[in-house]
Amino acid sequence: MTHALNILLVDDDPTESIFLEDALEAAGGGHTLTYEECGRAALRRLRDMNPDVILLDLRMPGLSGFDVLQAVRADPEQSASAIMVLSNSVIAADKARSLALGAQDYQVKPLTPDGYAELVDAICRLGLGRANSQA
Repeated sequence: MTHALNILLVDDDPTESIFLEDALEAAGGGHTLTYEECGRAALRRLRDMNPDVILLDLRMPGLSGFDVLQAVRADPEQSASAIMVLSNSVIAADKARSLALGAQDYQVKPLTPDGYAELVDAICRLGLGRANSQA
């Protein structure tokens, strides 16, 4: 039986939540997606939730994804959440910095429905890996 994942998406582009929600629904599994459009709101939301996976954009106004990643990894209550950076950036230094700050994965945002289906597969592998390591 597949574990339904609790996923938090932090991205200043609301269309990402629509595309991802559609792909999650198509994949089945009963996953829950919560959306926050800025880093500050995400950090406030994290006080009340313990997501299996945090999907984090890098380029956002206010707190960047790097700032949020650093704050989450510094918080012992949230440090167990799996983090996938989901960015438009193909800059190798952005990926290296994200992984150095504690992200488990770095994905470039998909451009096609098939790309979102593949992204959902990667999210599920990451989230299920987290669940299995805590069992």
